[in-house]
Amino acid sequence: MVAPRQTVLLFDEGTPSTRTPHIRGGKGAGLADMAALGLPVPPGFTLTSSVARAAMNTGMIPKRVEGQLRRSIAALEHATGRTFGDPSNPLLVSVRSGAAVSMPGMMDTILNVGLDLHDLSGLIRWGGDQFATDTANRFRQQFQTTLTDLGLVLPDIPRDPWFQLKLAISMVIGSWKSERAVLYRQQHQIPSWWGTAINVQAMVFGNFNDQSGTGVVFSANVATGAPGLYGEFLPRAQGEDVVAGTRTPLPISQLAAWNSQLYHELETHVAGLARRLDAVVDVEFTIEDGRLYLLQVRKAKQSPIATVTHAVHRIWEHRTTKEEAVASLPPSTVAALRRPVLSKDTLDAPLTRGLPASPGAAIGRIAWTSEEAQQLAGQGIDIILVRPETSPDDLPGMLVAKGIVTFNGGATSHAAVVARDLGIPAVVGASPSVLTSGEEISVDGTTGAVYRGRLPVIQPTRTKEVSLFLRWFDQLRHYQPAIGFEWVKKQVSVNELITDFYLTDAMARASVGTALERQAHQLRDQRHREIAECYAAYLLLAIGGEARHYWSRASRSLVPQATEDQLAQLVPLHQYGNDDRALAQQATITALEGRPDHQLTFAQLCVEIFDQAGWYSCAYGGKRWGTIARALQHFLDGTLSPTLFVDHTNDLRHNGGTLFDKHPMVHRLTNEANVLNQLDVKRYTAGISELARDLKFYGPPSNPVDQLWQAGALQGIW
Repeated sequence: MVAPRQTVLLFDEGTPSTRTPHIRGGKGAGLADMAALGLPVPPGFTLTSSVARAAMNTGMIPKRVEGQLRRSIAALEHATGRTFGDPSNPLLVSVRSGAAVSMPGMMDTILNVGLDLHDLSGLIRWGGDQFATDTANRFRQQFQTTLTDLGLVLPDIPRDPWFQLKLAISMVIGSWKSERAVLYRQQHQIPSWWGTAINVQAMVFGNFNDQSGTGVVFSANVATGAPGLYGEFLPRAQGEDVVAGTRTPLPISQLAAWNSQLYHELETHVAGLARRLDAVVDVEFTIEDGRLYLLQVRKAKQSPIATVTHAVHRIWEHRTTKEEAVASLPPSTVAALRRPVLSKDTLDAPLTRGLPASPGAAIGRIAWTSEEAQQLAGQGIDIILVRPETSPDDLPGMLVAKGIVTFNGGATSHAAVVARDLGIPAVVGASPSVLTSGEEISVDGTTGAVYRGRLPVIQPTRTKEVSLFLRWFDQLRHYQPAIGFEWVKKQVSVNELITDFYLTDAMARASVGTALERQAHQLRDQRHREIAECYAAYLLLAIGGEARHYWSRASRSLVPQATEDQLAQLVPLHQYGNDDRALAQQATITALEGRPDHQLTFAQLCVEIFDQAGWYSCAYGGKRWGTIARALQHFLDGTLSPTLFVDHTNDLRHNGGTLFDKHPMVHRLTNEANVLNQLDVKRYTAGISELARDLKFYGPPSNPVDQLWQAGALQGIW
């Protein structure tokens, strides 16, 4: 039973409603779920994300947490038969972050907390001198490095285990505000106020002896989507050794030869977790003296090829439909599938080869550091970031790189995970000796080869799964631009439309990885199309009303007679004078409703007359009206997607003049001053909570949008 205000929860405590990422963080929720399933999880507990939020607000961990910490440590002592702070029989724990949305490598981890560096007698008796010395060295280096990164100075690591624990928790919470974590959250639209949960777990030791090890494994190949166990492991190592890239691990297939029983046990657990989460999963594990432990499960970050392949296999297995699969993937994933690759016809022997960590071709000049990469990219130079191995501190350079090459690490190293997430090609584990400063190289993230110079690129040969999915995507996601004439008979508020447009876009981005992701993306697509069709109807009427002035202008002589005749034949606007806007607009509807080909032609003709016979006696005037007509033309011919069209139209209003006052369908319910305020909000507000608050102040959203916002707020997503 969880007590009121309890913010420290054992993995096996609580109900499913408390095992959510926004309460326990993604890592803690996964550990609690695995513990509830009876899987081999080392005992531990989670400080909920509310603790971190309180600590960030006050600068200290709430006092009530200490009593809950002592209760939870006592439970770990009972489960392990070891005592926290007893050098002769020490209970050592790991302290790890656990954000609601995975932020791989962005925050700090402290292992072996509770170790007395002045008395290793218990560790020596248990595992020998090599194990004790290795564990002590890891603890000392990791603790001091984290202190230094956070700007803290201590002459010695404290011997008091409780002081160590509370300091480690504070350091992990503090790393939420590190430069690399802040930059990652900005890149991935993760709200800063969420904070991070903290997981404290009894240590299991992959460095214990030759029958011990550690690794990361996936339920399918995250680069290609091929089914079957995929990943790496390292004998006699701890988990940080694998993801840090400081040692090149062994492929997981070799675990079967190393210990076939453990391999099959791991395979069974991973397959079960994949079925439970209905996704490709990423599982961290440790083997201590021949016994398997699971340390984390989460939905895996996959390359676009792997994501689509997995979706097609789910369709073939009748676990989803084509429509659902297409709707669930953002267009950016599909765009990455059309990314070119290096032409095989021009490939000489590569300079070096490594592991293909993220597919695609990238060409650029070598940059050896993150700082150099940023400097060269700022000069407009395409760069390839080349590092021994990347760390979170390299993220600024990775964000501007066209590709990444490292000399160490495997397919689950920091460089590989971040590159796949960013959608840029990467090769890891390549040889450093053949690369020269300043030269250009071509990187093949699909094969793992690196070539000298700039090589030609071609479109890739697609697998059956990718080809099928792209065909389905084009069929199901193809949008035929339309003018929403039904909106003309209504009265709508542009203030509501602007709030709906930018709020649905923000919610779609913020919901990635949550239970609301699909619903948020579907509502965004639906609402953006509706607003685009409403704007198209309005612009058509506004253009028709303005074009009636053309026949009274002396400058009409600048327009070819054939253009004028075609326009007059299409819509008889020449019949209306300066005071007949409403009649001209009705004539535009009568002539063009139900005739898409004529609608596009009308927009094109209006662009020509506004551009060539521009007049400036009206508030907006000739060439500016050409810009408005061109926006409608580009929407109707497919150049502008619904999203880009709406945003572009909003900015036409924002760049000067009065746009939303040309027809009663919008101007009677629209507050023009609020339109400008809302557009300032969308330009200058970054956080989703602030965006929603300020947009709603000027224009309440529609009911479906507000309902989704409330649902996400209840789940702690925004």
